[in-house]
Amino acid sequence: MAVAVAVAVAVVAAVDVAVAVADRAMSAAPAERAAAQFKPKKKATHYTKAESIAVARAWDVATSDPIVGTDQTKGSFWKRAVLSYNKFKRRGTKPRDAEQLPKKWSRILPATRRFAGIYQNNLLHEESGRSEAGLKALSMSQYNTQGNPKFTMWEEYLVLEDC
Repeated sequence: MAVAVAVAVAVVAAVDVAVAVADRAMSAAPAERAAAQFKPKKKATHYTKAESIAVARAWDVATSDPIVGTDQTKGSFWKRAVLSYNKFKRRGTKPRDAEQLPKKWSRILPATRRFAGIYQNNLLHEESGRSEAGLKALSMSQYNTQGNPKFTMWEEYLVLEDC
């Protein structure tokens, strides 16, 4: 019986300690509690030009797979895109995950779509004797005068041109 009493006393003491710790945590300032709950954010690293092109190539590969086709979820699509991206990226570049690639893709897609519309329109109404370099320069100047930031994704456009 003395052993049972000793065990009961030990359990009560352990509960008292747990309650005291919880009370201290609850009485902490809200800022301290918030700081304890959230991990500090990692500093974002910018994509290099080669990484940006690798994202476009990875998207192209993931969307043009004839076996899988369109029968895939968003998560599985971007996981496959990350695998392709890892094949295309240069050695020594920072690894990216399935949350980062869609964010970069959301910056590539609108700019290349806008530029593609301008470029294709200029291609349809091409003046006689205009070179491809002249067509590119005209399209870029039209893109830049429409209130868009400078178009810097020519290589990405070339990757996605036939998609």
